[in-house]
Amino acid sequence: MNQNQNFERPDVINFLSKVVERRTETPAAQQRYLEIGIEEGVTWRKVNIGNKDGVDPNPAVSGEPCTNYRMTSDEFFALHLNDNKDAKDPKIYDIIFVDGLHHCEFVWRDIRNSLLLLKPQGFIVVDDLLPKLEIEQFRTQKAPSWTGDVWKMWYLLRSVQPFGNITGAVNICWGVGYIDAGSDPKGLAMLMSPEIPDCHDPLKAMISWDTYHSNEQKFANIMTWDQFELIFALDPEWYMDQYPDLRQNGITTRELSIQHWITYGVNENRFPNRLAMKKAATAQSKA
Repeated sequence: MNQNQNFERPDVINFLSKVVERRTETPAAQQRYLEIGIEEGVTWRKVNIGNKDGVDPNPAVSGEPCTNYRMTSDEFFALHLNDNKDAKDPKIYDIIFVDGLHHCEFVWRDIRNSLLLLKPQGFIVVDDLLPKLEIEQFRTQKAPSWTGDVWKMWYLLRSVQPFGNITGAVNICWGVGYIDAGSDPKGLAMLMSPEIPDCHDPLKAMISWDTYHSNEQKFANIMTWDQFELIFALDPEWYMDQYPDLRQNGITTRELSIQHWITYGVNENRFPNRLAMKKAATAQSKA
């Protein structure tokens, strides 16, 4: 599958920030962003969100504010999950980017803990889901590009419902995934076991690299940038409420409404969300 080479990780994050703004009426300048795994701070610097935190025990960049938590992600979550219990203004985030140690069990734990610190209608973004070569996905780095075995975590996570319906991987870089947490991020966290089930034990491997790589579309829910934009242009509940014929014809779920929007709604000039309809009405009144 061809990648969309003009887009990078920060583009996914900034686009989802606009989705958060539409959903919650919280502008990017007032949103909160957490990045796990700063390294050189390339992504962090390009994220256009007002309040940003970075976690990395050994960042490759110094003298910049991008790593204000020099500790492991486990230490960070232990600190803030405990501090938030009695806090009047708990530290919770609109978007969390998980790009720490590229081992499936660490990423699983980071995602579960991130859901516990995520605001309703927020997103988790995950890197390195689509290794291009087998050598890139080894647990120890053997090539200049290294994804580790993060793909195993994604395969297992998408097998837990409802994660299969709220996740996807944009086919840029080495696969940038999203989790659309909806109204109850903490509830989603409770559906994940505290530790990933034996993903790194070769004797208990649930799927081989060859099988995953040959079936990435199915297992990872790969999409182009254009497909990604189309999906998040849509407010599924509003869309079904606005167009009664959808429910009358059996389109009653988020997944079916997305499918209808991409297949028919765009070509039928239907509005995907309230803001789009409002902007169209404003433009027409000025014409």
